[in-house]
Amino acid sequence: SKLKISAVTASDTFSVGSEPTLRLQVVNPGPQPCVQDLADAQVELLVYNGESRVWGSHDCQIQPGTDLRTLAVGQPVQVSITWTGLSSQPQCAGTRQRVGAGTYTLYAKLSGQTGTSVQFSIK
Repeated sequence: SKLKISAVTASDTFSVGSEPTLRLQVVNPGPQPCVQDLADAQVELLVYNGESRVWGSHDCQIQPGTDLRTLAVGQPVQVSITWTGLSSQPQCAGTRQRVGAGTYTLYAKLSGQTGTSVQFSIK
């Protein structure tokens, strides 16, 4: 619960039609190393356009399994997910559509705990 979680993008700006690399970054600020599961089921990325939820990494599938990693003190560890640039809804409901130009916010969650968000643009 003391881990520092943040959303990170590979760039501040992406092109319409590209597949942005989105990341969750976690840092262990504690006094000693700790072990954290960084498997897909524990890592969730969400993209919003203003108040509207556009995409979630758990909407259409979640990879099973565990990925236990030892987090050294103060060393950032990142988990990357490539977003297709298509919208999605929970349970993969509705029609997936290419998102348009605009400003978006990426939120990162680790085991249900939300970290700091980051904004990026699609042009």
